[in-house]
This record gives sequence, C-alpha cells and structure tokens, in this order.
Amino acid sequence: MSPSLDASAYRNLLQSFLSEDLGAGDITTEATVPAAQRARGEVIAKAPLVLAGIDLFAEVFRLLDAKAAAEMICQDGEELTPGQIPVRIRASARALLSGERVALNLLQRLSGVATHTRRYVRAVAGTNARILDTRKTTPGPEIARTFAAAGFDFVFIDMEHGAFNLETMQDMVTASLGAGITPIVRVGELLYSLVARVLDGGAQGVILPRVEDPKILEEAISWFRFPPVGKRGYGVNPTMIGYEQRTFPEIIDHLNRNVVSVVQFETRTAMERADELLSVKGVDIAMVGPADLSISLGVPGQFDHPLLLSTIDGLIKSCRKYGVVPGIQTRGVAMAKMWTERGMRFVGAAAEHTLLLEKAREVVATLRTTEQASPAR
Repeated sequence: MSPSLDASAYRNLLQSFLSEDLGAGDITTEATVPAAQRARGEVIAKAPLVLAGIDLFAEVFRLLDAKAAAEMICQDGEELTPGQIPVRIRASARALLSGERVALNLLQRLSGVATHTRRYVRAVAGTNARILDTRKTTPGPEIARTFAAAGFDFVFIDMEHGAFNLETMQDMVTASLGAGITPIVRVGELLYSLVARVLDGGAQGVILPRVEDPKILEEAISWFRFPPVGKRGYGVNPTMIGYEQRTFPEIIDHLNRNVVSVVQFETRTAMERADELLSVKGVDIAMVGPADLSISLGVPGQFDHPLLLSTIDGLIKSCRKYGVVPGIQTRGVAMAKMWTERGMRFVGAAAEHTLLLEKAREVVATLRTTEQASPAR
C-alpha cells in the first residue's frame, strides 16, 4: 500500500483550483440551497482502479466547509473493484455541490495515473526491462510561462494551424502578459472579425498569413489601430488595461502605439511584389514562412536550396530599404542560428512540440546508452 499525499501541503493549490472553477462564487447553489442544510456524499468506483489522491479529494470539501468530515474506507494504493465505495463525505450541501467537480476531477486523474503505472510495473516484473518516465505538466497557458522562463522575447500563438479556440487563445495571451513575454497571434485568414477579436483578447501583435495583395494588406493593417489612424472598433475590456481607470483617449493612444503588425511572405507572388507590400504604411515586420515558400518555389522542404536562400536574402535587403524588420519562422535551432547570422531580426525558433521532441529524444538516447552499459540486475 502506498502512503497518501499530504493534503495540507497542497492546500493553496486546491484553493486555486476552486477559485478558477467557481469564480466569484457558486451563485446557483447559494440561491437554491439553504446555508444550514447538511448532506452526505459518497464515491463509487465504476471500474477497477488503483486509488490515489483520496486525502486531496476530502481536502477540497474542508476548504469549502470547515466542519466537513471524511470517512476514509480505503487508502491510497488500494485496488478497487467496480461498485466499491472508498470514501464518504459529510458536509454542508452547498460545499458538496460546489466542490464536487474539482474533487472528482482530481481523484479520477490521480487514480488513472496510478492505475496505468501499476499495470506497467506488473508488465515488466521479473524481467530486465526498465521504464523510462517523463512528466507532462504543461497545459496550453503554461507553455507561454515556460518560454518566458527560458528567456524568449515573444510567443507565437498559431490560430491558423493550431487546434485551439479563441477562449484558449485568450488564456495563453493572459499567461504571456503575466509572465512578461510578448504574445503575438497568427489568425487563420485576413478577416476583420478575427483580427479584432484577437486584439480584444489582449494580443500585442497579429501575424497576417498568405499575404500577396497590397490593397488587401492595406485594409488589414487598418484593423490594428483605432481612428483616426485605423479602423479598429472600440471593444476594450478592463483586463486589457490591468483594471486601471483610464480615459478613452489614453487607452486609444496606448494601444495604437503598442501593437505589432507581422506580414507573412509565403509565396513566389508575395516575393515578386515585395516592394509594393513593404511600402504599405503600418507594416512593422515581414516574416518569411519557409515551408510554404519552398513549396511555392518548387523546392519543397529544401531549406538550404540556393533558390530559397537567394529569395529570402533578397527580402532582407528590401526590408532594410523600407525600414521594415525582417523575420522568419524556422524549424529548429540550427536554422534559426543561420538566418540570424544572415540578417533576420525577428526569429521564431521552432514550435513547442519540436522542442519537446528534440529534448525527449536526447533524454531517451542518453538513458538507453546508460541501460546498455549497465549490468542487468
């Protein structure tokens, strides 16, 4: 049997989970359930599992009701069968209803991990095989904080090829701002409704994909700023200005000065019209998309092909002519280093899954080498 987690050590974390789930409070429960009403709840196992996190489960209700009491029928590490009851909770009815979602989510996740771990351990029992483990603790918003801690200047949030929605994007932007890293979001296409909502979500810059027409670009750039400079509609919410009391003119001036426009050059046509595109007023950064550009030039995936290199070098020179910052999204450290040395000033160094995969392979290779060198026991 495994020792239980010390719930007291996780009290602040549990409180944050409750605050995130309930916000300002569970209004429905408070309006329909009397404060003095007491109730009893119990957990019933639906499938065979290894119990984990039972004390954390109970602690959630104690945070909502100081008089809550838990009857621990089973302990962490025990194997449960369908229908078995590991714990009963007596607390205020409000506490049971308000804390149920957070408490059950914790118990299900922790017990799920424990169950799978037990199965893997049993699978290799009596053999010389070893289990190599890594820990995944980074949901979407945490990626931005991780990049900030690593020292990156900006985070590229991709809504063209990413599978997340606007709500998730806003969570990532908020996390970025709190961590001190600049959130720049790529929209899926050049639509006012997309650019406006991304900016209203707090993004400090927007990447415009697949740009080829200077007139369309000029219209899209106008969406970045409020009149009289641009055409952006006023939809500022308090979260965007840190809940400070500011006048409309102050907010408009601040946001107009602190937004970045990034135009992507991804096709042969865009490169041929570089002078027209770069001369559009309000373009801050010209960012090459090397994958799509290589396909357009007829050399798909050949990132060291002379035609691709010379085409991008030509754009860098044009950027200097028009006072636009040259940039590129690369697919790894070596590629990023090469283009930095060739004059790029706004450089994306791969995506999070690429960085994770590269490091994971390095770790596995190191451990496999150690395993082969060590005598079996």
